[in-house]
Amino acid sequence: MITLSYLALLKVRPCVVSPCTPADECRRTTCVQTAVAGGVVRRGAPTRASTLGSASPWGAVRQHGAMDFDQPLPRELKAVDSASLLGLEERACDLGLSQRLDPAWVRANAAPGGTHYLWPALWHSLSHRPDVPRQLRCELLITLRAGDRVRSLLDVLPGDFAPLPRVTSREEGTQVSPLFDRAPSVREWLLREGESSDRL
Repeated sequence: MITLSYLALLKVRPCVVSPCTPADECRRTTCVQTAVAGGVVRRGAPTRASTLGSASPWGAVRQHGAMDFDQPLPRELKAVDSASLLGLEERACDLGLSQRLDPAWVRANAAPGGTHYLWPALWHSLSHRPDVPRQLRCELLITLRAGDRVRSLLDVLPGDFAPLPRVTSREEGTQVSPLFDRAPSVREWLLREGESSDRL
């Protein structure tokens, strides 16, 4: 069970998302396929955020009221280049949003010509900062310079998310979706590379 104290430790670092079961992955892939095909995903349809158990950061955040149920999440898989990703990370940093990476790390490690993917997981708001609009907490899949893929979380303002390029190929969506579950987190990748996660 993820505790609030553990979530606090992960506040400005990439969360470690618990792996999905094959059934969870199948439901999430179906949701992505439907979204990229231009279909209408009904409210309450299975998504990664709704199918993961309470042992994941998603479940813990939902249980503690960070999700807004009045507005459905955008069901769009976004594909961005490294310059756009860096811009989103810098904006999140400037606004002091909860989930973000150090822009310097992104600049140094993201593949210059790589494609990175964003999938909205839940709505998030800063209750202690009502001046900051609520954000889309997105799952983020980053392509690194060596070709590896790592996952993280990124809070994005809806106005910044909407104009990002949308994945329209069912084949691309099907290939990308399982990587959100199988790729290591940024922290896990750093530990594997013998680097400290404090750099984030």
